[in-house]
This record gives sequence, C-alpha cells and structure tokens, in this order.
Amino acid sequence: MKKLLLSMGLALAVTMNAQTKKVATKTATKPQTGYASVKIGEQEWMSKNLDVSTFSNGDPIPRAQSNAEWEKAFAQHTPAWCYYIVGYSKEKYYGNPEKNKKYGKLYNWYAVNDERGLAPKDWIIPSYDDFMQLLNFLEPEYDDYGNAIQALKSSSGWYNEYSYNNTNLNGTNTSGFNAYPGGYRNGVKGGSDKFSYIGSMMKFWMKGTDGKACSLSNGGDGRDYPFKAVISCKYNEADGLSVRCVKGFNKTIQNYFDDGMERSNSGDYSGAIKNFDKGLSINSNDVNIIYHRGMANYKLNNIDAAIDDFKSISSFQTDRDNDNDIKLKHLAIYNLGYLNQKIGNFEEACNWFLEEVKDGNIQAKQGMKECNCKKLYGLGTE
Repeated sequence: MKKLLLSMGLALAVTMNAQTKKVATKTATKPQTGYASVKIGEQEWMSKNLDVSTFSNGDPIPRAQSNAEWEKAFAQHTPAWCYYIVGYSKEKYYGNPEKNKKYGKLYNWYAVNDERGLAPKDWIIPSYDDFMQLLNFLEPEYDDYGNAIQALKSSSGWYNEYSYNNTNLNGTNTSGFNAYPGGYRNGVKGGSDKFSYIGSMMKFWMKGTDGKACSLSNGGDGRDYPFKAVISCKYNEADGLSVRCVKGFNKTIQNYFDDGMERSNSGDYSGAIKNFDKGLSINSNDVNIIYHRGMANYKLNNIDAAIDDFKSISSFQTDRDNDNDIKLKHLAIYNLGYLNQKIGNFEEACNWFLEEVKDGNIQAKQGMKECNCKKLYGLGTE
C-alpha cells in the first residue's frame, strides 16, 4: 500500500505501512480470532471448515431453513447458508448444528462472493492459484494430486456408502489440513433439497481466475476416483459447498484503501473519505482505514467527524498482536487531545493528553502545558 504522511498542529507526523502481510511461524496455531490454523509451505490455512453466520462487517448471513428459502436466495442472488442433514426430505429443520458442527456450514456462491466479506478479518476465500500452490507444495511432481489429496484429508471419518467392498477412504492428514468429508448440497432447480456424499467427499468453494464460481474436491462423487483432485468451474451458484479460508487480505478492502490513500495524497480528501467508507462497509473495525479517514476529515476541517473516528479507535483493544494498530491507537489518543485543544475543550484535551503522557509522549506533555492542565484542572505535572 501507499504511505500517507499527514501532520497535525503540534508537529505530529506519522508514516505507516498499512495492512502488511504476516506469515505464521507456528504449526496448528490458534490466532486471537479463534480460528485454528496450520502452516503448509508458505501458506497459512484454517484447519477447520468455516462456520460463521455473519459477514466480516457484522451483517448476518441468512440461514435457509427450507427448500423454498434456499431456492428464493438463488432466484434473488442473495446469500444463504445451511447445515448438511441426513434424511432431509423428512425433516422440518434444515440441519443439526450439534450433529454436523465438525463439517461447518454449507454456503451458496452469493455468500462466498458477497462484497461484505464472508472470510473473517485477515483471511480470504482461496483463489485457484491459492489451491494450486497448496497442491503443488504437497505433491511437486504432478500426477493427479492423489498424494496431496490424501495428505489433506482427515485420518478418520471417511467412508464409502456406495462401495461394495467398503473401501477405506481415510486420508493421512500429514499436512494438518484435516479435511472432513462434508459433502455438498445440490442447488440446481428441482434438486435443491438434495444433500450428497457426506462421508465420502470434500468440496470447497474457490474463486476462479476470471471470478467464476469454482471448487476443489476429491473426485466426481467421492467414489469413482476418491483419491484424485478435481477442480471444476461448472457449479451452480446455488450449490451449497464448504469453505476453507487461507490467510491474506481482502483485496476489495485493499483496493478501497489504496484509492483513498491516492486521493488523500493528491488533496482530494472528500474522495478519500468516500473510498474509506466503502472499505469500512466491508470491515467496520479496520483501525488503519478509520485512522486515515479521521485524518482526511481533519484536513477538511470536519473536526467533529475526525474526533468521532479517533474516539472509536481509542476504545479498541490493542492486544491483537498488531504493532500497527497499537501505534495508531496512541496517535489517535494524541490527536484527540490536539483537536479538543483546537476547539477550546481544554479539560477534555488535558484528559486525552494525560493518557499519552503516561506512555512517555513528549508532544502530549507539551500539549498539557499549553492547556495549563495542572493549574486549571489539577491534571499532570508542571
């Protein structure tokens, strides 16, 4: 990303690298987001299927609890999720969370491709290239990626209900990917109530090179060639497939941020704010974007809006293992002191400056002197 340099009244200047990629160094880690992960080659993957019911901005993802609701989502091109169930034609309730929790949710393509972001913060829906990198790392000399598929599959839970000789379909899970056979939901009109191949097939959504809905599975139906990798871009957007995320950054957010930075650097602060707002509509808690929107508001003399942005950052927890967020929180608190001083709210300014003085901020100490904080409000020291 571009770097943004903006200064405020007390000679505050900051240059920062935004959303720098981080590579995990541990195996089978559990990030603070709560998603267990595993490092495979240079990639970090979730080691469980996605099981979220909200987009990354907090909006709920509708749950389809009947055939009619699933078909309606397809007709209207809207997101939906469900759990796989056995005996679907006889059950009123679409999926048993306790029974199928280990398989995660099945999502339609409109949930996967929604601009609000199905993947949690710092994770993305894998692309064709992401999955090919994974397969090639596990099996550098291509055959049919049978060895790679075995390394991805869990070492238990696989069976072949269609096999006459009860073929053992368990994998080795040497990669730690731990792919369970979650099956899928056929979303084609007339077959939308059909759940298939739980126990014998894994099928994950991926984004094709041209943005098409594609998938990676372990075979045509899990029984004809269950040990081969099959990538297909012929799936209906209404199908319900599993999702396995890879570490990365939402490119849509990245693009909005980049555009905002470009406009800020050229002096188009109104245009910058519009792009920052679009990024925040996807992830409303992106500290980096909120901070730079606050700076753009300051440049436009929208002081109240800038104060609101910096206040929202000041309330964030900083135990995120993210040095950039921590630095931005300190800068936001200092800016709150300066802006309140600028509009004559001296007691408020003193309280904000005092927080930073405790952390050794020399500029904040100077701000307290200028606001006469000790004499007027008994705050700080001379």
